[in-house]
Amino acid sequence: MITVQVGVARVNRTKPAVNGAINQLVEAGVLFPLSTDRRNRAWEAAGLLELIARLESGEYPDEEEKPGPIADPRAQPASGGEP
Repeated sequence: MITVQVGVARVNRTKPAVNGAINQLVEAGVLFPLSTDRRNRAWEAAGLLELIARLESGEYPDEEEKPGPIADPRAQPASGGEP
């Protein structure tokens, strides 16, 4: 989880620079907002712990496989398929 304040302190950049970087990571599907509030926002890197666990267990992606964005685990499954 990250906030703008934590990013500013950690990388020693301005708030606009950190906001821009976070927005790029959201657009790339790396970070997901934890709320829709405009104040005190926070984001999480969904799937990161699962990826680390898979790599630690020796499960590596195929070399030909291209990585894509990580799916938001909070997203609702599409309706209309099997029950």
